Amino acid sequence: MMMQTVSSVFGALPTAYTHCQVIWNGNSVLLQGAVNPSGEETAVWFECRLTTELGNRTAVTNVGSGNSLVWVSLPLSNIMDGIIYYYQVVASNSSGVVRGAIQMFGKGWVVAWGRNVNGQCNVPAGLSNVVAVAAGGYHSLALEVDLLNLPVITQQPAGTNVMVGGTAVFAVEVSGNLLSYQWYHVTGTSTNLLVGQTNATLMITNVQRTDAGWYYVVVSDSAHTVTSAMAQLVVVGVTRPQIVGGGMSGTVGKLQFMTEPGVVYTLQWAKNINPPINWQDVPGSGATVIGDGTFKMLVDTNASAPCRFYRIRATLP
Repeated sequence: MMMQTVSSVFGALPTAYTHCQVIWNGNSVLLQGAVNPSGEETAVWFECRLTTELGNRTAVTNVGSGNSLVWVSLPLSNIMDGIIYYYQVVASNSSGVVRGAIQMFGKGWVVAWGRNVNGQCNVPAGLSNVVAVAAGGYHSLALEVDLLNLPVITQQPAGTNVMVGGTAVFAVEVSGNLLSYQWYHVTGTSTNLLVGQTNATLMITNVQRTDAGWYYVVVSDSAHTVTSAMAQLVVVGVTRPQIVGGGMSGTVGKLQFMTEPGVVYTLQWAKNINPPINWQDVPGSGATVIGDGTFKMLVDTNASAPCRFYRIRATLP
């Protein structure tokens, strides 16, 4: 039984019937249907999609304002192998919109099995445009479409907290065939392709604070692409400050080093480095700075002891 869906009911609604057979032409098809304009100017199109929630439209054609069925055929191109397509004819006039029944098609073939004493399981070569099959008591037939195993993410990558110098691992599990992977790193408004990171698992060794951010992977097969959820890498701890310069000038001692954003650096001193070492914070405003990713200088303005050893302590606020 053919069913219609009606979006509004005013006056003479058209009627619409979706035909179950399509006409193939290479990688394109002609979708077919019949429409009765019911005496009003009527526009017709087909909606088609890979699920029953239709929405993608073909071109629109006008079938006039008659009171009899008008046969409609409209093309749909770039049909992919191994995909089931759903479609329906849609008719619209000033009284409302009517949709015909949902039909489906796909590139496939007839298969047969069972008793074959009379050749009943021999499928004719070149058979096409099959819309139904029938079987007997001792043999069976079926319409088969070689469905691609569309990539489906079954396990998303999970966020993680990693100490500086540690290892971060992100992994995704995907069902599908002939899959390829590409990982990306997002920091702020910048998205960076991670060159060479083309496996289901992303491993980041010797993690630094610059590795913090969000990570996701794009998974593809020969015709489809899916994108994972984003997973956050939080880097905890700080890296050891690398002193690049400094020295003494009278009673003033200075140390220059590269900072990391948000890290608090404090200059400390000790009289000797024989255990137990008694490290003390150097007093004064110049002996503490907050990092911003640039070179900074820590200063001891009262280096009065005959001999002082210095170190820089890095802490998170």
